[in-house]
Formats: sequence, C-alpha cells, structure tokens
Amino acid sequence: MLAWTKDMVHTIAWIADVRTDHRSVQEATLMMAAVCVWILNFAIQPLQSGVRALIIDSCPPEYMDTANAWASRMISIGSLLGYSSGFVHLPSFLEFSGNSKFKALCVLATSGLVVTVSLCLLIRERDPNEDGAPEKELRGVVGKFKYIRRSVFKLHPLVVKVMKAQFWSWIGWFSFMYYITTAGRHGSLALLVFAITQLITSIIAPFLIPKTNWDAFASPTSKSLLSRLIRKFTRTPWSTLCNLWMLSHFLFALSMFSTLFITTVSGTIVLTSIIGISAALAQFVPFTLISIVLSNNQNSNNRPDSAGGNKKHPRQYETQPGIVMGLHNMAIAAPQLIAAAGSSLIFWVMGGEAGDARSTVWVLRAGGLMMLMAMYMTTKVKGEVGYEPAYELRASEAAAAAGEEQSQGLLSEVEMAASNDTDVGLEVA
Repeated sequence: MLAWTKDMVHTIAWIADVRTDHRSVQEATLMMAAVCVWILNFAIQPLQSGVRALIIDSCPPEYMDTANAWASRMISIGSLLGYSSGFVHLPSFLEFSGNSKFKALCVLATSGLVVTVSLCLLIRERDPNEDGAPEKELRGVVGKFKYIRRSVFKLHPLVVKVMKAQFWSWIGWFSFMYYITTAGRHGSLALLVFAITQLITSIIAPFLIPKTNWDAFASPTSKSLLSRLIRKFTRTPWSTLCNLWMLSHFLFALSMFSTLFITTVSGTIVLTSIIGISAALAQFVPFTLISIVLSNNQNSNNRPDSAGGNKKHPRQYETQPGIVMGLHNMAIAAPQLIAAAGSSLIFWVMGGEAGDARSTVWVLRAGGLMMLMAMYMTTKVKGEVGYEPAYELRASEAAAAAGEEQSQGLLSEVEMAASNDTDVGLEVA
C-alpha cells in the first residue's frame, strides 16, 4: 500500500470528483503514507521479536551464539541486496511496477518476507502444553497486559542492563539512519559499502568468541579449517561478547566525531564502511546475551534436585521468550521518538532544515555522544557477566577443581570401606 499510496489517493479523488483540488490530494497522500508507515512499524515489531523468540525456543544454549550469528548474517545479506538494488533499474524486471524503483523494491521486499516467514512454519517449536495449564490471569486480554507490566520488574539483571545499553545505542543508530540517505548517489554507494562491511563482519565475528568459564556462554569449538585459521590470527583478549560490543560502540562514536574534520565524499564512504562493523555486532551480541540467559533460566526451572528427583525450582525471573524479546524491542523502538525529537531540536537551534549538511553532521555527532553512553552501560553488562576467556583460565583454578574431584572420590572410598568394616563386625558378632 505504501508504494501505491499516490495512485490510491488519486483514484479515490477521481471517484469523488475532487481531482482539481491538488492541495487536498497532496495532503491526503502524505497522511495516507504516514498511516502506512505507522502500520508497517507496528507490524514489524511482533515479527522481529517472534523470530528471535523462535531461536530461543528451538535451540539449546550451546548453539545460541551460532543461531544469532546466522540471524545477523541474514540481516546483512538483506541489507546488501536492498542497497545494491539502488544501482539496478528494477522496473525493467518488474514491468507492472511502472517506472518506479520504490514500487519494484517494495514488491521484492514483500515477496522475500512472505517466503522467509513461511519457512518458519517448517520449524518444530517447543510444545506449550508441556508448560502446564496457563495462569488464570493470562486467559483474558486485560490480564495479559497486567502480566506483561509485572514482567518488567521480573527481568533478569543482565537482560535489564542489555536493554539499557540498547536504549542509548539506538538513539545514535536512528540519528544515523535518518540522515545518511541525504547524500544522494554518493549516499547509495556509501550504504552499499556499509552493507558489504556488515556482511563480512557478521561472518567473522562469531569465530572470535572463545569458550568461557561461565557455563551459560560455553559453545562447542568448531573444527573447520576456516574457523581455526580465523581464531588463530584474529583472537585477542578483546574477543568476548561484551568487549566486542563495547568496541562496536567506540567505532560508531569515533566515526561520528570524525565528521569534525572529514568533509570529502571518499572520507565519508570510509567512515560509513567502518560503521558497518558496529552494525553487524549490534545485530549479534545483545541478542546472543539475552538468548543464552533466557535459555539457561528455562533449563534451570526443571533441573533435577540433589536427591535425583525432578523438583521444580521457583521462577525468579521472567523466562518467556516472547515477552522478554517484546520488551527488548520496546527498548529499541522507543529511541526512535527520542532521536526524532532531538534531531528536530538540533535543526531548530542550528536554523537549518532536513537535509542541511551543517545541521546533519551535528545530529550525527549527538548520536556519537549517545553511543558513548551506551558504551558505559555495556561496561555494566560486562560486570554482570563477569567471565574470562577459556584460554585465560588460571592453572590454579583448574588444579583446585581437579583436587576437589579427587577429594570427593577419596571420601566415597572411605565411606565404602567403613560400611564394609561394619558389615564384617556384625557377621562376627
């Protein structure tokens, strides 16, 4: 509907015989386009949170990083296809779209969305009947909203900190996305380079994450030649989830502040390509952190007790993927309003209009400041995680663990010997 808004309004105006009122037709077109964009934003939220929740429901904890890595790669491929379409005359392939690239792109995007979402129907989901009967308050619409409101206060501390970091970072991202396309043809080239860098980073980044001494982040080591080579030559002490996320914030902020002295088109393209690294990590790290925490909390709820039974542990945190990922999406969507209001304020102070280069660069720099705040909040996430890479484990910790296992074995042998002596004494008596 968005691509054909103008045609629909003109058709309605022709039926109502008000085609001569060009001003009213133009205002109606803008209003209908705004409604379509609002509906699009509303519809995409459950789609995004649903896909991420499906990953949590379908994958075991040790494969969460791999699943989210592939999600990041698919997003990067979609960005690459979308931005590269700006250099192709799509209407020549889709004649029914007329002479509009936007119409042709909307048709391709919609078709791709239908195909990819339909593939999700082939995935075998977790049976919700295994969770038992739903709580009474979840049977009504009002009760569901009350449950969601209470879930805000039952989120895992790590998830809350990730959401705070996401909130500040997406203020910067929306500021960037609003105005990067104002550079015309050079802007299309910059975004294409951005998508290429994003795809390359999304392929390499997951191989940089080592095993950790925190069981929630343990992942199987890939034995492929490519993964071993990448790990050998690129892994550093910074190769942890939180450290890579902090690095992505820093690269974004540095690129935004570099607009103070970079004014050439080639320099802008280079900066945009660097931001592609940040974009890939932003689509991978936070979702992996949340997914693994939720998956491990779900498993701990049904973990057998020490007596060998199946005593169910009381739920301490909200573990329903749909609710948690929906709240996470709110932490991403809310900055859109703040970024729009802040950008308007900057344009008003600078006396410029949308597309004005002098005002736009200050909007980008303000986004860089927000990203520094996100970097600070990510340090809180790192403090909550509190893990070290496996190759940095102290030998003393390993020795202590081995000593503890040996002590437990000796204790078991002593208890068995004592039991045997008691039995022999009873027989003699």
